[in-house]
Amino acid sequence: MKWPRTLCCCLLAAILAGCGAAGYDNVIKSMDNSLRANDPQRAVQLGQDWLESHRGDQDYDTVYQKSQLYQKLYEIYREDLSDEVGALAILEEGYQVTGDGELFNLYFEEVYGTEAYQHLAETFPSSQEILLDGIPFDQWTPQQLWDYFPVTQDSYQSEDENGWYRSETYKNVSVTLNYFTSEYSESLDVRYTDWGEGDYTNLYEMEGPGPQLPCGIQEGDSFQTVLEKLGLPQELAQAFGQCGYLSFYLRGDEVELYPDMEASDYQYLTISYDTRDYYGSLEFNFRQNGLTEYRMSHEIQ
Repeated sequence: MKWPRTLCCCLLAAILAGCGAAGYDNVIKSMDNSLRANDPQRAVQLGQDWLESHRGDQDYDTVYQKSQLYQKLYEIYREDLSDEVGALAILEEGYQVTGDGELFNLYFEEVYGTEAYQHLAETFPSSQEILLDGIPFDQWTPQQLWDYFPVTQDSYQSEDENGWYRSETYKNVSVTLNYFTSEYSESLDVRYTDWGEGDYTNLYEMEGPGPQLPCGIQEGDSFQTVLEKLGLPQELAQAFGQCGYLSFYLRGDEVELYPDMEASDYQYLTISYDTRDYYGSLEFNFRQNGLTEYRMSHEIQ
């Protein structure tokens, strides 16, 4: 019987995937056996051999397995070998190879301690520093926001029972405005793109109001520079500046950190505020490590 080519390919892929999973499960069992035999060095070698043999594999399942194995190696270095230097090195290698934010968080806590989170919570702009035309953004009403931005000839507008949306393109900046309302919430946000001396020039006559970024931040600033201007110490800003995506969630006087270390030409920074003196978020988007977009939003209380 001759099997169809597509079926053969599917069967081969399934077999290879199964072998990969089995290989990972086997190495974990072998590492556990070595630990029970009081041979952590052997366990580390087994884990590193598996990682080396899968160094170029970037499918989702393998990357997840790599992340889990790096964490296991970190625990062996830390608990069984009492090797803090090795533990930090394997975490650093792990988040760089996999982009796993959980490994980065472990590294961050090991290097800087949990008290660093408290410092972060105290650095970010307050409601009095998040401004539009010199006025705190959380004091603006939907009608004031609508009236503040001139309507252009090519304005795009839409409106329904849930609020309105506007897009305006000026000579010096592009702006999108959004007002959303529902039974449970009400919010405003403004997004700026293509402003200043960027590589995109709008061929329009009308000038529009540009962004008023906090802390002296400017278009074209690098990810690390923005973090430093926001108040992070240089060492922390340098560490976080490697992230592809970085989110800080301020809850009261505490902060939760969500990093993604996956490398890309694009980087994203979000600061979300909840139950502090501001309800909303700031977003900074970067292309080729230069700031190109800025968005601020707030929930109307």
